[in-house]
Amino acid sequence: AMSGMGRAIVSLLAACGDASDHHAEKAFRALREFRRGAVQHDEPRPFNETLRALKQAYAGGARGVTRAARAGGRTGRC
Repeated sequence: AMSGMGRAIVSLLAACGDASDHHAEKAFRALREFRRGAVQHDEPRPFNETLRALKQAYAGGARGVTRAARAGGRTGRC
């Protein structure tokens, strides 16, 4: 269940146009709950892996945006 939530968050962020987009807001809320669940169930690994993947995809300027686009995301940042 935890890894499925991570995939859903990544998909929502890939579908958004910008940070105020409905999908982005939903993804940010889900990310917050994902962290709560990871702490509560003492399963930090899936949350940390998802966070690393998001950081790699969206941080790092043009290279991050290019990686996200190749992974199926949009070319604009969220």
